[in-house]
Amino acid sequence: MVSLLEKILSFNKPKNINVFLCGLRGSGKTTLLYKSLIKDLGAVVNELEPTTLYHYEELRVGRKQFGIWDFSGDVTVK
Repeated sequence: MVSLLEKILSFNKPKNINVFLCGLRGSGKTTLLYKSLIKDLGAVVNELEPTTLYHYEELRVGRKQFGIWDFSGDVTVK
């Protein structure tokens, strides 16, 4: 059982969280990923190509770091 002291000491540690994006082809997974990273996404959206296997990006929000995995909606990846 985790003691109260261990919980308090671990509270201030940076948190690493992994997020897995999956869905049908063309459903906007990559757009969602890059919308969180790029403020002016309008100019970039037209240049995005379909994901062939996966994209991985890291996003830091406060003391939390998110590892975001964006997988292709292709049948072979599922």
